[in-house]
Amino acid sequence: MGSVGIGELLLICLAALLAAGPDRLPAMARDIARTIRSLRGVAHGLTTELRREVGLDEVSEVFRKYGYDHSKASLTMSGSLPPPAPPRAGPADPGPPASEATGTPEPPPTTRPES
Repeated sequence: MGSVGIGELLLICLAALLAAGPDRLPAMARDIARTIRSLRGVAHGLTTELRREVGLDEVSEVFRKYGYDHSKASLTMSGSLPPPAPPRAGPADPGPPASEATGTPEPPPTTRPES
């Protein structure tokens, strides 16, 4: 959803004034504000209950313990993680054949007729 600009807000206020009239408009605004406040409270309660049931607070604590920085969206090495394993010695893996990597079929092998 996009944000509401000043022009749209004025149009909404004008439509509400015409629909409700100047006498009932303050009471309607109060009722709408109460309803929004109530819905926010229900949403907060559901969020809190869900976090407790899922155990999200414990998961967040584990991430913080190992140096997770949500603003950088990566793990830092400030926690007590083990050092990375050294690379294994041996021949390098050449990977899949070129035909598998590109998805194009290999041409059939050419055979020469025997003379």
